[in-house]
Amino acid sequence: KDIIGDRYGISQLKPLNPYQRVEAETIAWQKGITTEECSAPGGYVASINLNVTNIDDGDWLAVANADFGADGPSIFSANVAASVGGQIEIRIDSPEGRVIGTLDIESTGGDQEWKLLQCDVENVTGVHNIFFMFKGTNEAKTNLFKFDYWQFK
Repeated sequence: KDIIGDRYGISQLKPLNPYQRVEAETIAWQKGITTEECSAPGGYVASINLNVTNIDDGDWLAVANADFGADGPSIFSANVAASVGGQIEIRIDSPEGRVIGTLDIESTGGDQEWKLLQCDVENVTGVHNIFFMFKGTNEAKTNLFKFDYWQFK
């Protein structure tokens, strides 16, 4: 059956659950990033584990229709590896949307030395798109860190 491609694709089947582990390569939209094979344990399929890489200042990724429910989260956690470091600024609904939290990332000792970090987040309820905005804190502002998975609590 012939189809006509468009930038919208197929409709999302159900809202994303932000309270379970979400692989960082789960992406609805993005700017500037790529993926690569990952050495961190715990991927859904052991033989295929990826992480987000080539993260520079100003890059971002987003997921669509995350359902925070009626209570909302208080903590965001992310598994990251960094030789340099930076920040993940968490925004809702758009790249210019309300900032609900910022995760500070320092060097973890290497590009495949993984560490689970967390930060407090403002309460948000209902269904929202989540934008992870990457910020550089070094002079080069390139290859800041790698991003394996995330979860709200």
